[in-house]
Amino acid sequence: MLRRVTIDTNCINVKGQHPLVNALESLAERGMIKITSTFALAEDLRFDHTKLGEARRLKASRLPQARSGFMVGHSKVGGPDVVGGPNVYAHVDAIANVIAPMKAWQDIESNTQRDILHLAAHRTYDWDIFITEDKGILRRSPELALLGIRVMSPQSALDHLVQVGIT
Repeated sequence: MLRRVTIDTNCINVKGQHPLVNALESLAERGMIKITSTFALAEDLRFDHTKLGEARRLKASRLPQARSGFMVGHSKVGGPDVVGGPNVYAHVDAIANVIAPMKAWQDIESNTQRDILHLAAHRTYDWDIFITEDKGILRRSPELALLGIRVMSPQSALDHLVQVGIT
């Protein structure tokens, strides 16, 4: 039973110095889990101007990423032809109400907006575990679970994978 795991920006392990993420990456290399990415991860990394930013973007670009729908041309019957895809934005409001309750979208800081989009993409594609070290997101994991999003720290994810026999 392969688990699809979405990795959060704070778990991009460029230097290989995070033993728990190393263990998850090892499971992925052995084909036991699949570490996935979303467009929101790439967007978040655009703002990483640290000395490791470019290496983090390169590592993240190698992860499989879900795609959304896009326009490819014009139909003979009028209007655009669209290649269908899941609507990531269908989950944004519910997740925003958990992550930033009582705030209008324009009042939510951009980093938190990207977190919400990252979680929404994970939910849209019905992936199994969202791995993060963001304490704010982890604190809200019970409410996110009600929305179909299983959020775990790297340690909790490894413990879960051992418990279900994926090691």
